[in-house]
Amino acid sequence: MSKYKIYVGCALSGAPQGFRDGVAKIKADLRTRGFDVLEFAWVGDKPKEGVNVYEYDILNVDRCDLLVAICTLPSIGLGMELQRAIELGRPILAFAECGFYVSKIVVDMLEKYGQPRIFRYEDLSNVPARVNSFINDSSAPTLFEGLS
Repeated sequence: MSKYKIYVGCALSGAPQGFRDGVAKIKADLRTRGFDVLEFAWVGDKPKEGVNVYEYDILNVDRCDLLVAICTLPSIGLGMELQRAIELGRPILAFAECGFYVSKIVVDMLEKYGQPRIFRYEDLSNVPARVNSFINDSSAPTLFEGLS
């Protein structure tokens, strides 16, 4: 079986540097756990030059086996990625920091399509362990039927 491809979606435009650094650490941690983590169409605090961010990031959702959605900060792009994952039947693990509001449309969409609840975290560093547990849980394979 090939490595699970994980795409971590989150707000980037206007996100504080500390948040972006925390997301980068999540991605690095997931890589050390053996997952193939897809990259953003961003370098630092701006999009890669000459890249169509919509096409690049939506292609990442198309290619991933799991969308890890960090919903702490509002993001139109993340909403589009969530919608695409739903359309493709991709499993979604959604996270938000304790005390942060997540848009009702996101909560209702995840519920309507039977995705797991939004997991709350105290610190972004708690996210990789939850992702790892989800993928390696004995009940998770039903969410990944058909993956090679």
